Amino acid sequence: MSETTSDASLSGAEAPLQDSVVSMRVEVHLTAHPSVPAREVWAVEFDDPDLEGPAWTRDWLLREVDRLAWQGDERVSHDLEFRQDSFNWGTSSSGYSVILQVAEWVGSGVAGSTAYDAFKNLVRLMRSRMHTTGLPCNDSPLGRDEAIFRAQWAISKAYGLDLETLRLVSEDHDVEQETWVIALVDKAETEYEVTLGIVDGLPLTSRIVRRPHGPENLMG
Repeated sequence: MSETTSDASLSGAEAPLQDSVVSMRVEVHLTAHPSVPAREVWAVEFDDPDLEGPAWTRDWLLREVDRLAWQGDERVSHDLEFRQDSFNWGTSSSGYSVILQVAEWVGSGVAGSTAYDAFKNLVRLMRSRMHTTGLPCNDSPLGRDEAIFRAQWAISKAYGLDLETLRLVSEDHDVEQETWVIALVDKAETEYEVTLGIVDGLPLTSRIVRRPHGPENLMG
């Protein structure tokens, strides 16, 4: 897997944002190759961040996400991409994503536990910087409807699926830990298990495990 950094819809390296940024998302894709769907995706999304504001700059964010491609002293083959999407909901706005694709073995065994801990530490750092600079950060616990919607949204963003086509299979709510595990299937009966995780007591992260149905699953 080659190492690349790219912009999906920016005309220049430091092209200006739209009138307002409505969301910022970081995704880590564990995959055999960038051309095939990731077996697992770790994601976090913040509302109303400021890409070039007091909390962080684009360069800072790319640098911190890039650190996740290290396993000890070894640099794992990876792709790093920056994407910006424009929306028009009455006013001009945009959302942006930083997507890191790494070899799927990074998510296995002890290495996987270490890598996921590093991802959660990045989430803590980002949330801390938002609070320090006074930017909003949702501290509310998740109810059932919002948990299901967040799971659908996470799958839709990570795999490019229409969230309306995702069908609920099961749900599990750990009241003590305030976590949700939501399982959904797409039209091809591929199952996606989404764990809405807790970081410092807040339901900030989603961890998606993809389980293909039929022949594709036998190839894994």
